[in-house]
Amino acid sequence: MLRALACELVECRKDFVALDTAAMFARISAQEDLCRRIRSADSSLASRLAAAKGPGPAIDSVSAERLRDALAEMKRAQAELAQLNRIHAAYLRRCGRTVRLFSNLFRSLSLTYAPGRNGEFAVAGSR
Repeated sequence: MLRALACELVECRKDFVALDTAAMFARISAQEDLCRRIRSADSSLASRLAAAKGPGPAIDSVSAERLRDALAEMKRAQAELAQLNRIHAAYLRRCGRTVRLFSNLFRSLSLTYAPGRNGEFAVAGSR
């Protein structure tokens, strides 16, 4: 699930570049679903680990090795996802700055250009 979330973050960047809002919202929805599933799996795993710490038989060396490998892979996936998340957040900040820039530009131009009688725009004061 962590790898799937990482892929969604990478693919979402392409939608931002293409300004495909429908695809962006679909990706964001998929990311939210994956986050919910990860939280659910995490809480389930935490309760299983808590139950396993109680009295009972110890796990064999093969199971312990598999568990260590799985945990190492999960840590790698978490690190990769954290890096992608930082990149995605920086990208969103830059997009926000671009939107603010264009918003300010259009706001300043609205004072310069006024709609004419026939609906066409002309420089204010030139008629």
